[in-house]
Amino acid sequence: MLKKKNIFSLIFLMLVSITCCFAQQYTVYFYGIVSPFSQDNQKNLTQDLFCAQIRSIPDINFIDKRNSGFAENVKKLSDSEIQKLEPETIAELLPEDKNIKEGDQVIIFFSKIDKIEEENWKCTFYTKNFSTLKIDSISKDFDSYYKILTDSKTSIAEILSASTGVTVSVSQMPKRTPKEAINEVAMTVEGVSGTWSGEDGITKIVLMRSGRGFVIFNNGASMNISISVEKTEHDHKVLKITQLGNFNASFYPDIPRQKALSYAQDSKPIEWVFVLTGDTTLIGFKKTLGLDGAGNVAEVKNKVKWSKIN
Repeated sequence: MLKKKNIFSLIFLMLVSITCCFAQQYTVYFYGIVSPFSQDNQKNLTQDLFCAQIRSIPDINFIDKRNSGFAENVKKLSDSEIQKLEPETIAELLPEDKNIKEGDQVIIFFSKIDKIEEENWKCTFYTKNFSTLKIDSISKDFDSYYKILTDSKTSIAEILSASTGVTVSVSQMPKRTPKEAINEVAMTVEGVSGTWSGEDGITKIVLMRSGRGFVIFNNGASMNISISVEKTEHDHKVLKITQLGNFNASFYPDIPRQKALSYAQDSKPIEWVFVLTGDTTLIGFKKTLGLDGAGNVAEVKNKVKWSKIN
């Protein structure tokens, strides 16, 4: 009987040990992305999204190290040196942090985005686990910059699974619900954040809590946008979304390309102004370029409706 008790005690201790091992919290230090060929607003949007997705994983302690000097260290290298970087050598460019020691439950996380061709991009995610000293990387090719963003949740789950040896699934990265009801009275940028669709010619719209986002068109073009909530003269709240970045004829799919290009220098940023109807529907107007009754390019104001996907 005593022998059985000892066996059960041993099994119990082993199970407790395993549970503690898996329950031990990891600290993820995010050092940002290196992307020599992307625009600053693209880079900032990407980093904000990666941060939000890592933060959403349960049992992760997140530390933002984007301003630590990592990107500056990479910029000191020549183009050929950057091309030859391997996981071990790029990790050596990370600034030293005296708070991180060998054996700590710490994961260093950073990414590098390279332009392969005119519209093709390669995104590589890197991690270094200080508990095991193992360096992992995952590379994927994309035919549009913004497909990096739409795939990022899956890629982040994959690289953290490889680094920790514990499966991190996309389902563990929950959708955050707004802290307040989405209605006209309490409308905020955070409240409307998420993925939307419904407009002709547009595949999806992603609105982020940072006040930035992006629009993906059916023709593959992608647009950076800024997001703000403003009050009208009658003290009502409206959601204002404005194009960021340069003119792109692909943003006007209803206009023949050559006609659209002739307006490249003088076109105003595309702008949407919405009010909320219920929790999941935006109705408003889009100010853009279109064709008038005579087939000429002119500024138009179209009524549009977006519905929230998630």
